Amino acid sequence: MEFLKTLELVALSKAARSSQGGDLILKSSLASTKKICAKYSIPFINVDVTIPYVERRTLLDKIARDHGLTSILDMDTIGKKTRTERAETNTNEKYAAKSPNDGYVLIKSQVNVLRHINNPNWTCIRVNHNEINLDSIQRVIVVENLQAFDQILQSTNEINDLDLVLYRGNGVSVKSVTEFLTKLEGTNIQVIAWCDFDPEGIKIAATMPAVSQLIVPKLAEPELMEELGKINQPDLFLKQYRVISFVEKIQKQCGSEELSHLLKRKLAISQEHQIAHKLKLHVINLK
Repeated sequence: MEFLKTLELVALSKAARSSQGGDLILKSSLASTKKICAKYSIPFINVDVTIPYVERRTLLDKIARDHGLTSILDMDTIGKKTRTERAETNTNEKYAAKSPNDGYVLIKSQVNVLRHINNPNWTCIRVNHNEINLDSIQRVIVVENLQAFDQILQSTNEINDLDLVLYRGNGVSVKSVTEFLTKLEGTNIQVIAWCDFDPEGIKIAATMPAVSQLIVPKLAEPELMEELGKINQPDLFLKQYRVISFVEKIQKQCGSEELSHLLKRKLAISQEHQIAHKLKLHVINLK
């Protein structure tokens, strides 16, 4: 059963790797040294413990087995267990370092795999991104907010059955989304981002891997210009001053009239406002 914490295992792995070919020194000041000595009946008298070279392999193999590892020298596997994997060797499965969301993304696709659900807004699936068949995808549309993700089909008529709609999310889900998008770089799959129409949203879109286009409100529509006074949040725009210079650079690179309007008129329009006020949306090139 596991008795060392993840950080203690990492420290032990580093010490073992740096001393390969020689004796293993376990520092007396470390709590892990006391745990190891107590577990394997090694004498400990508050001084550094030397494990002779001829004995170190046996000790390290025992520690690895007790922690469900192939080798204590393989740092890539330490601390990367799921809760189920940790439960095999430890009662504290909730302290697993690998999140259940690692590698998983939330997507919508045209294929209705749940036949008993009548869902005109497509089926939403949580899936490991390594299981997604890239050959069947023409475009990926990354949506920043969950509400917009749920209602994207009511917001635009431009989605087709070769599109994959991907929820960006936050926290650990962003890591998995980034991993998936990175795999799309250099492919023929077009990646479009739909975010809040404000400086932060533009930065999010422009810094996601593989994104080449952005969905924005169609500001040339006369009726939209009248609506802007009702739904715009200039105070929110000003709070995002740290990224305004970044958006200015993006605007110069792509020459977008919409981004120019955003900067000049201090626009901050959430995806929820875009949906609620049925704003016309279209796609602009970021690159």
